[in-house]
Amino acid sequence: MISLVQLKTTRLPLLTAIMLTCLAFSPRAHAACQEGCLTNSNTVLGDNALINNTGSFNTAIGFQALTTNLSGSYNTVTGAYALSANTLGYDNIAIGPYALSSNTTGSDNIAQGGERSAEQCQRRGEHCHRHKRTR
Repeated sequence: MISLVQLKTTRLPLLTAIMLTCLAFSPRAHAACQEGCLTNSNTVLGDNALINNTGSFNTAIGFQALTTNLSGSYNTVTGAYALSANTLGYDNIAIGPYALSSNTTGSDNIAQGGERSAEQCQRRGEHCHRHKRTR
């Protein structure tokens, strides 16, 4: 008859090995930091930038820049969340954080960074305030 102590000491290392193997092969839950040249002549640098893209000749630099772009082409963006809601828009230039961030299908736009709206801050669970510039 096998004692309870022998059963525990033989199964514990086996279960530990199985658990570690499962963890090693499990998918990681973090942002995809892309860098370099992608297919269709796209250029990217930033977490989740151009992550869903099938368009061509886009340049996205910044966290979640052009993140929802599907087939929009010839867009150039720099800045976090710049043109982040774009799906079909083309020939847009967005410079700075949140520039054209609510544009979805508009084309031929040029925008310089915008401040986050109260709605955008609430959606992301952030507290936003405006800074007054002094001269």
